[in-house]
Amino acid sequence: MKINTGNEQAFTLLELLIVCFLIAISLALTIPSLQLSGLTNDLGSDARKIISLVREVKAKAIAKQTPYLLHFDISENEIWYEEEKTGTSKEKEEDSPENSKKKGITLTEPVRLEGVLTKPENVSESSDISLWVSERGYTKQAVIQLSNAQGEYLSLEIAPFISEIKLHETLFTLN
Repeated sequence: MKINTGNEQAFTLLELLIVCFLIAISLALTIPSLQLSGLTNDLGSDARKIISLVREVKAKAIAKQTPYLLHFDISENEIWYEEEKTGTSKEKEEDSPENSKKKGITLTEPVRLEGVLTKPENVSESSDISLWVSERGYTKQAVIQLSNAQGEYLSLEIAPFISEIKLHETLFTLN
């Protein structure tokens, strides 16, 4: 049998309520900012998709030792790739509907493809632009410009000889 001497320490109800109140305030302040930051940023999400697509095309070109074309359709907000056709009759016969399917992405609704700039032209006048990727994964230096409905801009700078793609938070142009 244990005798209670009254020297035991415990938290009072008031102290527990204060701690619960502070936790509730901190959660109320942090959860909305977490929801807005990464989950609904369509511009950043589409930029990551484009970076992945460019890296995928470069990797396929190297693995198959075949040049590829990366197409940008500004009017339709689509980016896709295909193997470069060399023009021989045998290869044209092998082209089937399955081989001609577009392999790429369509940008989400608020995000727009503003333009694709390449050196030395530095202009993107047409709505359908192609970027050639060599069998070694090399491309021309290019900038892919994106925007959204809130007036935010992102530019993806593709380097010719390395796989690094730089991200700029403005409408970047080539010098």
